Amino acid sequence: MKRLMRLMSWWLLALAAFAVLGCSGGGGESDPSISVDRSTVSVSATPAEAAPVVTVLLSAQDMPAEGLYLSVDSTYNGVQSVSWTSPSEDRALIEIRFFAPGQLPNGVYRDTVTISVCRDGYCARHVNNSPLRIPVTYTVSGSYNADAQASADRTQVVLTASKQDAVLPVASVVVSSSEALPGGVYVQATSSGQGIASVTSTSLSPTQTRVDVSFLTPQSLDVGRYDGSVTLRVCIDSSCNRALVGSPLTLATQYTVNNEPIPEPGLTPIDVASRAALPHDVVDAEYSRALDSVVMVASWPSPALYIHDTRTGTERRVALAKVPTAVSVSPDGRQAAVGHDALVSIVDLTAASPVVRTLQVSANVYDLVLDGSGRVHAFPRSSQWEQLHTIDVATNTETLVQALGGIYGNTRARLSPSGTSLYMANSGLSPDDIAKIDLTTSPPSYLYDSPYHGEYAMCSNLWFKEDGSTIYTACGNTLRSSSVKANDLIYAGRLALSSDSTYGYRIVSLSQSSLVKEVALIEMNSAQCLSAYEPLSCKTHLNLYESDFLNRSSVRSIPPVSVGGVGYAQEGRFVFHSADGSVKWLISRLVGMPDPASEYQLVRLR
Repeated sequence: MKRLMRLMSWWLLALAAFAVLGCSGGGGESDPSISVDRSTVSVSATPAEAAPVVTVLLSAQDMPAEGLYLSVDSTYNGVQSVSWTSPSEDRALIEIRFFAPGQLPNGVYRDTVTISVCRDGYCARHVNNSPLRIPVTYTVSGSYNADAQASADRTQVVLTASKQDAVLPVASVVVSSSEALPGGVYVQATSSGQGIASVTSTSLSPTQTRVDVSFLTPQSLDVGRYDGSVTLRVCIDSSCNRALVGSPLTLATQYTVNNEPIPEPGLTPIDVASRAALPHDVVDAEYSRALDSVVMVASWPSPALYIHDTRTGTERRVALAKVPTAVSVSPDGRQAAVGHDALVSIVDLTAASPVVRTLQVSANVYDLVLDGSGRVHAFPRSSQWEQLHTIDVATNTETLVQALGGIYGNTRARLSPSGTSLYMANSGLSPDDIAKIDLTTSPPSYLYDSPYHGEYAMCSNLWFKEDGSTIYTACGNTLRSSSVKANDLIYAGRLALSSDSTYGYRIVSLSQSSLVKEVALIEMNSAQCLSAYEPLSCKTHLNLYESDFLNRSSVRSIPPVSVGGVGYAQEGRFVFHSADGSVKWLISRLVGMPDPASEYQLVRLR
């Protein structure tokens, strides 16, 4: 029994080789040959019609017993695909399928269908009449439907998201055709303006397509409004050669990013008695109980020291020569020292028009202490071993003090309430530690550090109990303070801070009042808030404790604040007790607030 043809998948490389070799069928009376029932193909269609399909009958004569190999190829101007089937031993049906006429502009499309029949799989030996080349002409003319209209279910997208959201906001619009289209409704989209990330479309039916407009994540944008537009070309084909009446459509987008985080669940917000926006930023702050005033230093709108009288609500400004880095109020609360790069400013806080006296220091000041005995002790900003810089205020004379083992850069320091010693918490070392410097000597002399080596974390900052008996570290561990070394820097209990699954919380600012026997502190999640990507809600806990036994009485949230209808996360920066302990003052910052004159707030708590 004879076989008509054997199918062999020929690679394009092989087909290219046939053309190079110029193979033709072998001669001889017994050689097989082929013929087709039509030598040309010509079709026409209007855009409303379905894609044409033409079948060409191929016949083989004098079939050899081993069969023949068949390959069909074409150019693809109007032809979409060619394929073949074999209904009998000596015949094949060549199917030529054209592009849908609606997908092509009106015009004439010419192609050539090539039929190759060979004795071998590499087509080195063509049969007679092979290859056959059939010219194909495809004419598209006319219109689809002059009444087909494009429309959308909306012409504007208004979207609001919070800076706290991590999801990609998406808005959808449904584009429709008044007539069913053979391939459905095709939409080509282009966008302009800010805030838009991408535009995609999904076919829903022969008359509808959904267009999804994705916007940039709120976390990647500043607070504000982002206006844009999306142009939608509505067509009956994927190449958009034929647009519907009414196309293109325009979609206006309005994307607003605000800073309104959700208040922390499970916590009662702080009880606010009053709130005042500060017309400046706050680089550092301390409290003068002698004056019942908050003493702040600022870099904006210009370098200055501010004395805010909490009794009257009035604020005095003292201009500074350079941008401040830190402030220290003297033990009597009547003077302040301000640190700068290579400079220290001394300010009389009681003067009606203070005159600033400047002192030279050979360091970029990270922290400093005004000790009440006519000296300023400055700690350099660096990431290496440093010396203590002590400046005599009267003579403007600097002395470098080499502490045992050195002082590592970015050290925080506090004056003991007795005024006779300085306690410093190092930063950037592991384990962290607290050391003591004797101020009764001239120059000051290093005494010793704590007896611990990592047993109790210090977290690079410290505060004193008003009577000087207790040191509170930023990790919540407390140490005794004493003039006797055996009793000094000895663990004395712990302030319970909030916990999480990683590194827990640490203290940002702390105030203790012996009159009301209370500790007030601001805490933050150390794993999140000290990372390179500080979250929106940070430094949002205000904790209260009774100061005799360190029992925590409450944890309050520092909630978002609405300004002009826009919510802003509020983070606590500093907390202070008034002189009589009856009032607590909070300096907070509104995160993302675009108006710098409203960014920092002074809050009176009930």
